[in-house]
Amino acid sequence: MLFATAGFPLNALAITPDGTQIIVGGERGIIVWDRATAHEVRRMTGHTTPVKALAITPDGNHIISASVGGTIRTWDLSPVNRSANSSPGTAAWPWRSPRAETRSSPPPTKAS
Repeated sequence: MLFATAGFPLNALAITPDGTQIIVGGERGIIVWDRATAHEVRRMTGHTTPVKALAITPDGNHIISASVGGTIRTWDLSPVNRSANSSPGTAAWPWRSPRAETRSSPPPTKAS
């Protein structure tokens, strides 16, 4: 099986809009596979905790990944960079679940 070669548990999967690449994320980062040849094209690392979610932009040029640790990163997947080795994601933002924010917020008070 294609994903058995990842060598680590996988948590997320996405396919580029043109259907040419399969992207998986898990405990050791993100792997991009060529769908036609089933060859690994690229590995991307940068999250310090496992990747739990992936999304591809509609133009197919960027991957957006979220980690268990609460960071979100963007990765350049444009045709020029599709086969290049990747440094850590171009941007990282701390992320907190809206539910976590709600639980830690004091209850609303009535206006008098």
